[in-house]
Amino acid sequence: MQKNVVLDAAEDVYDNEIRMNRKIHQKKVVMNKYRNSIIQYGIFFVAVFVIMTTVVGTLVFYGSFYLVLQSESELAYTRAYNVSEMITEMEAHRFLIEYWQENPETIINCSEVKLNAASDAGRMIALKYDVHDVSMINDTIAGSMDPEEQKNFAVYAYSIIKSEMKMINHFEKMTLSGPMLIGVSDDGTKSVLISADDVGFKAGDTVTFREKDKTLYALGKYDLSHAVDDLVHISAIDGTDFVGVAYPIDIDRKTRAIVLVGVSEDVVHSLSRKVTDKIVAAVVNIALVSGIVLLLLLHFGLIKPILKVQSGLREYTGDFNTEGLIDKMKEIKVRNEVGCLADDISIVAGKARENLDAKMALSAEKARLGSEMSFASEIQRSMLPVDFPDRDSEKRFELYASMEPAREVGGDMYDFFFIDDDHLALLIADVSGKGIPAALFMMEAMTMIRDKAVAGKTPAGILSEVNTKLTEHSRDRFFVTTWLMIIELSTGKALEANAGHEKPAFASGGGKYKYVENRHSLALAVMDDIKIDEFKWELKSGDRIFVYTDGVTEAEDRGGQLFGKKRLIETLNEVTGKSQEEILSHVRECVGHFVGDVPGSDDLTMLGFTYYGT
Repeated sequence: MQKNVVLDAAEDVYDNEIRMNRKIHQKKVVMNKYRNSIIQYGIFFVAVFVIMTTVVGTLVFYGSFYLVLQSESELAYTRAYNVSEMITEMEAHRFLIEYWQENPETIINCSEVKLNAASDAGRMIALKYDVHDVSMINDTIAGSMDPEEQKNFAVYAYSIIKSEMKMINHFEKMTLSGPMLIGVSDDGTKSVLISADDVGFKAGDTVTFREKDKTLYALGKYDLSHAVDDLVHISAIDGTDFVGVAYPIDIDRKTRAIVLVGVSEDVVHSLSRKVTDKIVAAVVNIALVSGIVLLLLLHFGLIKPILKVQSGLREYTGDFNTEGLIDKMKEIKVRNEVGCLADDISIVAGKARENLDAKMALSAEKARLGSEMSFASEIQRSMLPVDFPDRDSEKRFELYASMEPAREVGGDMYDFFFIDDDHLALLIADVSGKGIPAALFMMEAMTMIRDKAVAGKTPAGILSEVNTKLTEHSRDRFFVTTWLMIIELSTGKALEANAGHEKPAFASGGGKYKYVENRHSLALAVMDDIKIDEFKWELKSGDRIFVYTDGVTEAEDRGGQLFGKKRLIETLNEVTGKSQEEILSHVRECVGHFVGDVPGSDDLTMLGFTYYGT
């Protein structure tokens, strides 16, 4: 006994140790996954950081370079435009440009002393031609001057423009060079007419446009984007280079001169490199700080809450403790997607518990209803007569009927009963609606018909009395289609009444089945005081009657096609020589083959009768 106790205690200790080891292993697995997630996100961040730094650095470098270049080019274009305006304000600018081109030595040989002395000559010329300012001298006046006056006028105008250019450089030097005026001769030769002192070109130098010569003349439009996009590169015979923005001076729709303002590429590169270095340094610092903050946020705002969610769900799948899972989710305080997920899990867990309780209650209720429906079905089947008379015992008729409900409790009924020894009643009916209320209404109607069917009453009288009672009692707005026939077996005389039911099929002797086109009345319980028509029959030996409910003809296949009355007649005529049981079985088999696996939506009820007489 003691040995067993010791063994049990040892087994308990061993089991506890196993459980502890399993928990430790699970914790290690979780921690390893946690570290792996940090590593994965860290690697991802480093890769993104490197890519973004490279891309941003490149874009910033080229962006700052072109931004500075654009700014310098726009400023150069504006300055070139202003210089051209200053030149064209002189009314004799056409004469002056042509004179400077044709007589370059006049300008080349002008020393600073001569230029200063030119102002006196200019004033004399203005007085001589009675103008307030020498700029008011037009081409006509200039052309009428003698050669010495033209020379003095050209030198004077040159001195004015040169001094204006020097003043521009003095007050707006910045990173630009120039300006410079280049003349364009008829043969396309381009030579320097006026040049600022810092350009490196002097008057009379012939220059060559190295590239983009065709875009030069498009710069005459007042669109700064052309100047920004199209810098002009020129070079002199001695190899001196000049990069600048051009603005043309057009005379008679032809470019006769070009104003150039230079842009220093070295300065642009220097400025862009400084800007780039500062921006890249700032980007790197911001990226590093952002990375650290991102990892911390990732740790406290994502990884830890996700681990709590994972732990709570793992415990829930083991014990299905809804309250424990909800408490675990409430511990997650972060306000992000994980927090929302924890709230949703709590809601889902609560709903799952409610649904489980509701499902259990529903299952119990369903079981109770199933039991009640089964009981109701048994009651309904017990009311259907199944003891069909044997032809050999009476030798007067053969009868068979069947009812296959679409649900546990059907809405169709059939019946047959003797009113007396010589009168047999055949009855088939179909109630609107389904379920127990409809079945109860049907049983009430059938019971009334049996009670009213006493000797001497006709089918029309029986159905009229039943309709009155049903109309009084029909609170649920049910109605019943009913076919009733009473047959005098000794003579074959019969009376038929049809209250809204399907028309019966009749076969005379050994012939084919056809529908009997007698008019039917309204269904029972539709309204009070309906007129029910009655029809006489004269049955002969071998005559057959087949009555049914609309569940037979309205059976649908998968394509929505109905079995139909025509197909029913064809089916009946395939077995005219068979017994009524065989006929009904054949019809049921054909309907089942037609609908296939489509579930039935209505009851299938049929009754077959053959009269043989005495």
